[in-house]
Amino acid sequence: MAHLADLVPVEMQLVAPHSWRTIEGVYVNNPFLGLGLVLLLLTTFSEAAPLRIVATTSLIADVAAAVGGNDVEVTELIPRTVDPHAYEPTPRDMARLQNADVIFANGLGLESFLDRFLAVSGATHENKLVIVSAGRTPRTDEQHGKEITSHHDHGETDPHVWFDPTWVQLWVENITSALAERDPEHASTYRSNAASYHNQLSTLDGWIRKQFDAIQPQQRIIVTEHNELGYLADRYGVTVIGTLLPNFTALTESSARSLALLQKQMQDSGARVVVVSYSANSTMAERLARDTGARVVRIYTHSLAPIGSDASNYLSFMSATTTTLTDALREEAP
Repeated sequence: MAHLADLVPVEMQLVAPHSWRTIEGVYVNNPFLGLGLVLLLLTTFSEAAPLRIVATTSLIADVAAAVGGNDVEVTELIPRTVDPHAYEPTPRDMARLQNADVIFANGLGLESFLDRFLAVSGATHENKLVIVSAGRTPRTDEQHGKEITSHHDHGETDPHVWFDPTWVQLWVENITSALAERDPEHASTYRSNAASYHNQLSTLDGWIRKQFDAIQPQQRIIVTEHNELGYLADRYGVTVIGTLLPNFTALTESSARSLALLQKQMQDSGARVVVVSYSANSTMAERLARDTGARVVRIYTHSLAPIGSDASNYLSFMSATTTTLTDALREEAP
């Protein structure tokens, strides 16, 4: 937080009554004039200060920046290429959360650190936390088939909603509502930005569908590291016949029996593509691919690519993911 003396130039700071002070070459001996100028400067500074947003992931941060534009300041909490399932917040992260005007989180069990994080920081759910995926029923096992309304309701749900652009359109709606509520002065700008980005997501969704539709359904078969591509598979008609790890998080291990079963499933189905995150150890995938005659392809899964590279924003992230998968499926088609 800047101090008054930091915000006001030396020549505008008040001195004792009736003292002389030079302001842009004009001699003034009225302390109230100096006070008025100070208040004007502080009012202008306050009005210009953007909303401080902390987004748990780079994916959410990118969407929040698209909606907020120049009227927000967005910070990514979890570093790019770091798996959110294994992330542990730092003291600096605690300070960022404490100083935020609004916190955007995916929910659905992705940010396993969030309860402890908020408890230690003192931030309250009601005032700061917005679950951008709230309002739609996620993919889940049969025992947990319910709509998610807060980050507490995760269970065995699939948090990887961003692989379906229609879910990101929901993010846009929730982000827009949150920003408009906290900053009514710029609400019309947020809504205009949101409408434009919503249209870009619709265009992206149509383009992705065309890429997968150009491949025969019986060739759209893949194996994934863990169950992170379920939303993409459901949306675009891709079959995930199995995973290297048994659930929605990478913090688990496979047994020899489960890997043998997966190898048989690949042989029976003709699956020839194994998809692994850039942040994951690919040793197991490489061994499986070698034993089955498949190939391993790598994509970004839980974060955007480093700034300045391909897939460094959400639209290019999905474009790169789609191109990588469809190229591999075409090349490995029997």
